[in-house]
This record gives sequence, C-alpha cells and structure tokens, in this order.
Amino acid sequence: MRKHAGDKEIIVTYINGESMNRIMPNHSLIAIKKCTSVKDLRDGDIVAFKDAEQMCVKEFFNDFQSRTFSFSPNSADKSLTPVIYRWEDTKNIKIIGKVVICVVNF
Repeated sequence: MRKHAGDKEIIVTYINGESMNRIMPNHSLIAIKKCTSVKDLRDGDIVAFKDAEQMCVKEFFNDFQSRTFSFSPNSADKSLTPVIYRWEDTKNIKIIGKVVICVVNF
C-alpha cells in the first residue's frame, strides 16, 4: 500500500458479489480512499457507494447531457445492469470513496 500506508482516509474491506468479477473477483480485498462528493470522481473510477439498500462497488460515469450518474458493473454476468440516478435524485446515495487497491487471491 506504499503511498496509502498510514492514510487515515483508507478503508479496507472485501468484495462480496459478482458485479465486478472481470477485474475484482468475489472476496478480493480492496482499499477505498474516502471521498464524499461526486465532484471528486472521474468517469471510469471504481467507486464504493451506498444506496438505500446496500453498499456497492461499481464503475462511475457522469453523463452531463442526460444529467445522470451511472454506476456500472464490470461482470461476466450479463443480467447485471448499470444503476442510473438523475442528478436531482441522489439524496439517498452516499459516496464512500474510490477503490485504490485490489488484492486478488488465486
């Protein structure tokens, strides 16, 4: 974790699910750099966020034309689809942070 070692803004947890299994298999260890605003995010960032139901890890995209945020899976499971929120409907979403490290066990 070189540059993140000792950083108090880092959360370490495990992936629980298949929505990112092409790049982060289930049970991979991830480090999340805390951020609280979508202003800190860029298209393609892998982010952890919490909606009304659960914590999720997905790829983030901000569509300025349609004024939406999408959180997209990167999964071999084609039944998993992006979660899309209009900018004005994001009060129930909490951005936890960006995934900065992923450790995969083989």
